[in-house]
Amino acid sequence: MSEERQSITLPIRGMTCASCVSHVQRALNKMDGVDEAVVNLATEQATVRFVPALVSPEALGQTVRDAGYEVATEKLSLPIAGMTCASCVAHVEKALSAVPGVVGVTVNLATEKAVVEYIPGVTGLPDLRLAVAKAGYEVLPTCRSRFGQHRRTSKALRSSPALLTAGWCTARHSSQASGRAGSVHHNTAHWQRLWSPRRAASSVGTAKVHGSC
Repeated sequence: MSEERQSITLPIRGMTCASCVSHVQRALNKMDGVDEAVVNLATEQATVRFVPALVSPEALGQTVRDAGYEVATEKLSLPIAGMTCASCVAHVEKALSAVPGVVGVTVNLATEKAVVEYIPGVTGLPDLRLAVAKAGYEVLPTCRSRFGQHRRTSKALRSSPALLTAGWCTARHSSQASGRAGSVHHNTAHWQRLWSPRRAASSVGTAKVHGSC
């Protein structure tokens, strides 16, 4: 049976010319388990097709560093729920370190956080969440994920006048129920004047300024 293949894209820093590209590409293609490595100077990326059973993304990154270049990494601070002792810390560290593309993990019991250094394009927050969950713990929502949800809500608000006009619809029904029919027209006109792309954008901007983690 043929071995499973995988393709990943490594962000590479430090390449300045065609010679750099050849140097990195040659180093990667020499590795056991690598079927093909193609390096692009314009995008500063290396696309590598390899056999995971024979070589890991971390080993690919180390080869790039040994060749004199850097694989770009990012860091995430993950709030972890459920840790109570040093054994919990060890379990979480082991689970996160086993995720392909993770190059460093530090878990702190006192702050209940895990700082993870990883290669973007190889892994990310969903994979890290899953690894922690499988170990029996939970990654709590981060500032980044809450801000992302806020942006999606704001975008929906800007694109749908119906969400804003729901306010004057509520006022209308309330006024009808209380018999104050004259105020209906006032409330309706008020909400219609409020709705405009400029006002919506201003409201969203204000929400972003005052939003906090």
